[in-house]
Amino acid sequence: MLNSEMWGRGWRRAAFLALVIGCLMLRGSYVEKTAVGTSTYGEVYASNNGAATVIALVNTWYQFTDFTAVGDFNNTTPSIATDDITILADGDYYVAASISVAGTPNNAFELQIQKNGGTVVYPDLLAEHFMNAAGTVCTLEISGIADLVATDTVELWIRNTTAGNNATLEQVNLSLHIMILGAGGGGGGGGGSTITAGTFAALPACTTSGDMYLFSDSGYEHAFCDGSSWHYYRDGKEMVPPVLGSFGWINQGGATASTTYGGIYLVAPAQAGTSVRLLVKAAPATPYTVDVVVLNGWQAQNAPSICAIFRESGTQEIEGICAGFNSNERLLIMRYDNPTSYNSMPLTYNMRGLAPNKVILRIEDDGTNRKLYYSLEGSQWILIRSHLRTDFLTADQIGISVESANGTWDAQARFLSFHEQ
Repeated sequence: MLNSEMWGRGWRRAAFLALVIGCLMLRGSYVEKTAVGTSTYGEVYASNNGAATVIALVNTWYQFTDFTAVGDFNNTTPSIATDDITILADGDYYVAASISVAGTPNNAFELQIQKNGGTVVYPDLLAEHFMNAAGTVCTLEISGIADLVATDTVELWIRNTTAGNNATLEQVNLSLHIMILGAGGGGGGGGGSTITAGTFAALPACTTSGDMYLFSDSGYEHAFCDGSSWHYYRDGKEMVPPVLGSFGWINQGGATASTTYGGIYLVAPAQAGTSVRLLVKAAPATPYTVDVVVLNGWQAQNAPSICAIFRESGTQEIEGICAGFNSNERLLIMRYDNPTSYNSMPLTYNMRGLAPNKVILRIEDDGTNRKLYYSLEGSQWILIRSHLRTDFLTADQIGISVESANGTWDAQARFLSFHEQ
């Protein structure tokens, strides 16, 4: 299965790859596997990579070999020396990949999951994209089944089907999570565990540990049952779905919020001028952090913004870290005297590829300072701003917001995760 869609604009050369791997039930029986423990996962990644993947020949596969760090792992062997993750348990695996990539304009690129140094390829685990004249950043999604055995290595490969032009993948995350299913599986799911697929609305009750559900219409890719509760994932990372009923509206107006396809889908209607639509809740006791994962869907017109916010209820003042557009796609620190009165923009960074895209934001109050962060993959955090917790406002509320700031276009976002820690 292949799904390719455009994510972002411009020349932000970035890539994100996540592999979520689970043993599939085929032909009415489970594949026997070696027990490898209660949890199996691994990660390698690269940040701010400036080295191009050399593509000397057309229609020739080249492995991505610029991973720079090993992330969390258990019962796998991720390696930056060989740029792969080694499997320790036999089985048929479900593989999903999400990749953001840019390259030479008017060139066609293909990316594929391969194993064992490219000696085995999977025709169904391939995505392709033709770069337009502007070299627009794109996102490719790949999913399917891979037969893997102990000592196999999982890798990312790329080729140019137009010419021998290089590609630079600056931000790359490769991760896998193996869920061992079947009786005697040694710590994954229990006997009778299954993998099914369907709509978000059709998600069944979680009753059997190890069950896996693949979404056909949600911002989440799959859910995993622990025996009593579903755990939701995207790009190999667990999400903490926000509960709409725990928030209250501020300046709702014609804005809407729905949960039909998972998370909170927040829409701010077209409106010129300042009118921030907020969902807020009481802030936890300090110290606390809140991680927000959002799928950004505004039009690149005028000045829309999508934010994780602090708010002081008494004064109505708001401060947020936002994905926005103002001549360029930007990461912003926004301040408002109230939802309809703009105050200032203390910081702004041009960030190609934010629209539309997955954006990961963090707000933190450690009891002394308020801090605002941005992350590419949810593992490494970039501190954007830190100041005294009483600077401009003293937050007693936290939340999410969307603003269209445009008389023609609305702004929308799906908030997939709101993780209070």
